[in-house]
Formats: sequence, C-alpha cells, structure tokens
Amino acid sequence: MASLDMWKLPSTEGVKQQTERLRAAATNLRGRELLALALWLCVAGAIWLQPMAARRRALEARLERVETRLAAEEDIHDQYKQYYEALQSDPTAIERAARALGYGRAGEQVYPLTDKERRAARALMGRAASAPASDWLTSAGKAIGSALMILIVGVVAVLFFTGLKVEDHLDG
Repeated sequence: MASLDMWKLPSTEGVKQQTERLRAAATNLRGRELLALALWLCVAGAIWLQPMAARRRALEARLERVETRLAAEEDIHDQYKQYYEALQSDPTAIERAARALGYGRAGEQVYPLTDKERRAARALMGRAASAPASDWLTSAGKAIGSALMILIVGVVAVLFFTGLKVEDHLDG
C-alpha cells in the first residue's frame, strides 16, 4: 500500500500553498537581485562620473578666472576710452599727454625724469609706486592659508581616529 501512496496526487490546497511559497521566494530573490543591481549601478556611476565632476570643477574655476580677467580688461578698455575722448576735447588732458611725452610750451625748459624719479614722484603724490608687492602678498597669504588648513585637518583627523579629547590635554 505504501507504494500506492507514492503515486497519489497532492490536493489542490497543497498545490496552492506550494505555488505561493515559490512565488514568495521568487519575489524575494528578484528584490535582492534588483537591490544588488541598483547598488552596483550607483557605485559604477559614481566611479564613472568622478573624473567628469573633477573636470567640471576645473572648467568652472577656469571660467571664473577668465571672467575676472575679462572684467579687468573691460575696465582698462573703459579707462583708455575715457582717455581717448579726453584727448579729443579736453585741453588739460592734451597738455598732460604732451608733457608725459617730453614736450613743453614755447620758452619752457623741460627736464626729463628717469623711471626711478617718476616712481618717487608718484609715491609723493599718493599713487602706488608699484603693484607687484601686493601680488606677492596675496600669493603668500593663499599658500599660508592652504598650509594652515592642511595642518588643522591633520590635527582633527589624529584626534578623531585616536579617540583623544582636546579637554584631556588642556588641563595639564
């Protein structure tokens, strides 16, 4: 009789239960596979997009530098335009330009100045003698600021990863 039970068909309720279990397992497996695929795509996308993001930041920085230079060149252009217009109509501007070129009025004695004497005269009149000092100071400030930032980040990293607390060292 035992051999006949082996060939007996399962009940419809048993088939339904088995079908539901298989569907749940397939859905669970599909969910895990989709999650794994989504994570893989995110990581691959981040790796693929990283150089593009760095390139974009570099291009944006370059664009900002070019726009700054363009604004400076436009200011210089405006100054030359005003100078040109003044030379067309203003007698005082014409006289200043002629004297800068070494000319004088009839009967005047012209004493040409060296570059050193001109710089000294400009300094006495309140104008800047030379601009490179401020450029050097700006670049030095940027370099010192970057080094200081690296030092601060390093100290914070050491404190964080070693578990040390600043308060422990302040009391002495």
